[in-house]
Amino acid sequence: MNKKLYLAVLLFFTLLVKSQSDTLIGETKYKIIERHQNGKIKQVGQFAADCEYDVMKKHGYFITYNEKGKIIKQELYFYNERQNRKILGLKHGWWGFYGMQKKYFLGITRAIVIVDPCF
Repeated sequence: MNKKLYLAVLLFFTLLVKSQSDTLIGETKYKIIERHQNGKIKQVGQFAADCEYDVMKKHGYFITYNEKGKIIKQELYFYNERQNRKILGLKHGWWGFYGMQKKYFLGITRAIVIVDPCF
């Protein structure tokens, strides 16, 4: 009888952990996107509603982990647009988040803009 109760409690907590949809890392809230077969988190990310259309978009950091829990990739998005990319070690695309953003083409500054999407 005790064995069945133990298995039921274990199953309940396993399902509870797998059904969680968000987590805190430091003081920042992330949505769990995918898990590995062993139950550990594979990818988390942040989303925000677009001010103009009220549609959820990638906005913030997206982190990918290996099966041991080590970070293997970290990307920054600004309303579905990838930020802070490098090609061959040179800045390319938009850099920054809120406030001043610079657009680079293979390390050369092409444009500077002030960004506040809800203004």
